[in-house]
Amino acid sequence: MNSSKSGYGSLAVFWLVATILLTTSINAAEVNFGKYAAAAASGYSRYDFIYYYDDGSGDYYTGYVYAPTAFQTSGPNLSLGAKINEEPQPLWASGNQDLSGYYEITGITDGFDSSYDKQSYITAYYDADTAEVSLGVNSDGSSAAGAIYVADRTAAHESGYAFQDSVATVFDPATEIDIFTGFASLFVGVDYGPFHETDQNQGSTISTTQLQSDLAVMAQKFGYVRTYTVRNGLDQLPLVAQTHYPNLKLVLGVEIYSDTSDHATSSQSLADLQTAINLANTHSNVVGIIVGNECLSGDPQHASNYVTDAALVAALKTAYEGLSASRRKNVVVTTDLSFGAANGDHGSYLRQHAADYIGAWMINIYPWYAGPDGTAPTQAAIEANLNWNYNNFNNLYGKTGKTITIGETGWPSAGTSYGQSVASVPNEQLYVTTASDWMVNRSWSGFLFEMFDEAWKVDEGDIGPHWGLYYGNGAAKFAYTNPTHSGVPD
Repeated sequence: MNSSKSGYGSLAVFWLVATILLTTSINAAEVNFGKYAAAAASGYSRYDFIYYYDDGSGDYYTGYVYAPTAFQTSGPNLSLGAKINEEPQPLWASGNQDLSGYYEITGITDGFDSSYDKQSYITAYYDADTAEVSLGVNSDGSSAAGAIYVADRTAAHESGYAFQDSVATVFDPATEIDIFTGFASLFVGVDYGPFHETDQNQGSTISTTQLQSDLAVMAQKFGYVRTYTVRNGLDQLPLVAQTHYPNLKLVLGVEIYSDTSDHATSSQSLADLQTAINLANTHSNVVGIIVGNECLSGDPQHASNYVTDAALVAALKTAYEGLSASRRKNVVVTTDLSFGAANGDHGSYLRQHAADYIGAWMINIYPWYAGPDGTAPTQAAIEANLNWNYNNFNNLYGKTGKTITIGETGWPSAGTSYGQSVASVPNEQLYVTTASDWMVNRSWSGFLFEMFDEAWKVDEGDIGPHWGLYYGNGAAKFAYTNPTHSGVPD
């Protein structure tokens, strides 16, 4: 977007929804497709499997993959009961993942043709700590119908299931299918800026009493809450939420900025990031860490204090590696990208260098600012803009195998119009309702911007203080039913 919405974050544009990662560390130059083609001449079979983690957690997941029928008797041993990579070993050649384990073939169904080649699906994930079985949404954004589709990955060093070093292998030693279960359910959440009471501004200290009262309002409509900072008393939010609303999920934002000419990450940002990591390791209701909000060059709210792409990747790595092994499977690490950053060179750099650490891509989407003339406040026009964004970002990010979550999307209730975009309470209600239903229909999780009006946000002009679903005093502007939440406080 082209305007700031908050000093500690911005009017930006998360999922993240359940995040699925299929990685196959096979160099394309090493793949012998000739031998694979010879094996494929026998037809294809579906191989059901269980993947057991060898980290002492007791976790496992189930799924199936399609590969040549000949692999049951030649090449890799994919016969019924076979165990692949039974000797634990690192699953990523880069060493970025510390989980290891093995596959066991639990079922075989013959009779498939080449159209099924290399298709992979996850059917369930078992978390031994909670004794829960979960299944998220599809990595391609479509609705899950009993299984999660994991796209065959051909980017960078990955080439799907194939041959490596002239040895036929489907489940390569460097292969990992790992599920981050932080966004285990499809949700419509809300962005929370706490500086909404009379005489508060960006630097005000927020009391635990206010946090509890704000959560009481949010928990009536939302199961997921996203923040922008862990300062100003917000570091107490996980404990307050866990005490009073234990089922509420929190996604903690960390402001990332630079205070040096080389645009390295500031020491304050790194300290805040460590605070978020500690909170995520300590509190099970923290299911995500957002490392920066529209913090790259070209993002207006960080026009002079932006960080470089490389600095952001380093911060993402710090967040990912700072999580304990048990929490790493349940906390999604991401950064919230503006539309411009996600659609341009910044996004390209991050897809290449940050995918190892990002659990889901988060992008801010604002039809209000579409093109030079905005978007007409009609259901058809709003859905058309959202559909364009869906297709555009799936095309750009789909090959990474990570889901997309909307970090911010909203419509102001008052202020100067932007072309066809007209600010009013009825138009905000129309947008919020349409966008919420659209997210569910498209299986994209996301956060509505924002929970409360914040009067201090005047940098954006007269619309800045009016993006809240609720007025600053906590009164609702309009009736709203969240299609992913019961409406009963957790």
